[in-house]
Amino acid sequence: MAAKRHLLSIIAFKLFNNYRSSINPPYKRNDYLVILGTIIILVAIPLTVIVATQNVRGLLSRAAIPSLPDLDVTYIERTPRFSRYQVCYSPSAYNPFICGGQSDGDQRWPERGDIVTFTAHLKNHGSLPSSSTSFIWYIDDVQVKSGMVPILSPEEEFTDTFQWVWDHDVVNGRLLGEHRVKFVVDPQNTLSEITKNNNTREDYTNALSFRFHVEQSLYDYFRTKQNAVGSYSFEDYAQYQIWFFQNMFQEAVSSVAPDGIEERLRIDEIVIEPDGTLPLGGTHAPADFDWDGRWGFRATDIGYYEARPEIVSGPGPDGGLIHELGHQIGLIDGYNLDIQGREVDIVDENGDPIAGTEIMPFAIFDIVHHGGCDDSFPDCPLRGIMDAGPGQFTPHNAGALHANKGYRRGYFGDFLMDLPQTNKLLITDKFGAPLSNASIEIYQQQNNRIPDEIVYSGVTDNNGFWTFPTKPVQSLTTATGHVQTDNPFGPINVIGISSVFAIKISTEQNTEFHWVDIFDFNVEYWKGNKSSATYTINTGLSINDTTPPNVSLTNPTEGSTVSDNVNITASATDNVGVIKVEFYVGGVLFGSDTTSPYSFSWDTTTVSDGSHTLSAKAYDAAGNVGTSATVTVTVDNGSSGKPADINDDGFVDIFDLSILLGNWKTADANSDINSDGTVDIFDLSILLSNWS
Repeated sequence: MAAKRHLLSIIAFKLFNNYRSSINPPYKRNDYLVILGTIIILVAIPLTVIVATQNVRGLLSRAAIPSLPDLDVTYIERTPRFSRYQVCYSPSAYNPFICGGQSDGDQRWPERGDIVTFTAHLKNHGSLPSSSTSFIWYIDDVQVKSGMVPILSPEEEFTDTFQWVWDHDVVNGRLLGEHRVKFVVDPQNTLSEITKNNNTREDYTNALSFRFHVEQSLYDYFRTKQNAVGSYSFEDYAQYQIWFFQNMFQEAVSSVAPDGIEERLRIDEIVIEPDGTLPLGGTHAPADFDWDGRWGFRATDIGYYEARPEIVSGPGPDGGLIHELGHQIGLIDGYNLDIQGREVDIVDENGDPIAGTEIMPFAIFDIVHHGGCDDSFPDCPLRGIMDAGPGQFTPHNAGALHANKGYRRGYFGDFLMDLPQTNKLLITDKFGAPLSNASIEIYQQQNNRIPDEIVYSGVTDNNGFWTFPTKPVQSLTTATGHVQTDNPFGPINVIGISSVFAIKISTEQNTEFHWVDIFDFNVEYWKGNKSSATYTINTGLSINDTTPPNVSLTNPTEGSTVSDNVNITASATDNVGVIKVEFYVGGVLFGSDTTSPYSFSWDTTTVSDGSHTLSAKAYDAAGNVGTSATVTVTVDNGSSGKPADINDDGFVDIFDLSILLGNWKTADANSDINSDGTVDIFDLSILLSNWS
């Protein structure tokens, strides 16, 4: 069932992307799922679209909109605006640089002290005229302006402006700090309306901005459907998607983002366009470079919404739209790092493909490696929303967005350049111990294939480590602060192509394949491991180890006298590795240690005075056991430990008193504690002073 759900999830995203004609430069490939989606869309959608478009006006006239006004704060725009980055690549998807007449130093945000203007857009989306009412502007919940809204007829718009002194610093193009601007209509709740859920609009001043375009017939269509906000407006539908998008950020808690994703989002403008004027492909919107992202909603999308009414009414979001808006703010498709079995050219010694065999099994369906898997998804088929998944943002998404927080958008996948300087593999065997002397052969994805070509090879050291070499690249630094330097992958492809390693690990007995991709490297970098990172691969391998460890006691030494607590130490070595050392007294296990230097604190008062033998055993991961030579010591706690412990049980108690009294006025050597030849009051006094 998991495999089927995953396949359906991927197909759903492929269908959506194909239907929306979304082009995110450059596309990974047009596989059979896209072809399937194209056929289904071409056959099934047009009829629905044609019928829905032709009847939208009739639907509007028959819409069951309540006979009430509905004042709707549709969006707040901010001026002046500044262009996001215009980025080119040379060659395609490699080595990004600023183009389009821009330079790295162009202004992207207002400067501290500049006057900015906020314009609140208010529309009556009800079916009756509204009464005049008040409005209030707030900055960080402090009232800064108030006024009155006139009577508005249905679909009539009112705007009001508020000027604010920009209170942010900008350092090397990166905006610092955060404020909130809010516009509230009818704050005293005096009007009777369809819903009060749209009477307030609040934006963060440091938010990434979107400009939406909607064709007239689709705009009218949304006047016939009650949305998740409770109103009948396209604007509220769009704002709900952004709210849900933001809420998903807050829920994306992980090791990379312990408080969730901190990026902010807002709609800066919604433009109604004539039918048939928006582009068919790409974002379906004009090249709006003054905004961080854009999207167009065409009249022909009515069929899409008719087929998916839950997207309009909620409570769920339009996951496909959020996925595409994720691209607008720079996130890439995690499934670009998927490796399908048919993309693996590696063969075995007989020339047979290894994909789908026990040494490179299918993880699910025909995929041998899932891209986008990280520490939030131990069950790899559970995919994030940018990975054709059910609707989550992954730690990799969080790290990518945090790496670019405060910068305007325009770059795509620039965060993939965030790689640790030194990268190591740690290979462990089936017992969890370091696997030394294992053969490492690494194959690298090249343009959606894994060629049968070894790019790196070597042998793990005695501690199971192997270090990646690096490849030379064109050195560059993006305007967003990401640096491309020599690294194991070579030139960084901004959509993730050529960024997966298939790792062949072999011993004399067996071979396994494992995977590491650039997402793993990025996440380690964002966790703070910028200079060096280690990627642990737990294998089911072992070596033919029949050699037991060597172990010897180093303290105490042969013939020594001990008392109280004694630190027993041992030295242990093995051709693979020692996993545990045990300590024995008289053949009885008294303690153990799993880390070198191996030691155990022995309380000698738990044994009788006299001669005792000590020994140690060392274990390796293969189950081999080495035993040390014995060491004989003398325990003497007679003068320093418990001198009145007549029965040598480790305690001075009623049993010792009973023995002493039973030998009263005799010369019994054990009871004569002070050795004066007589068991008397002086011995009793010593016993009582040492009472346990």
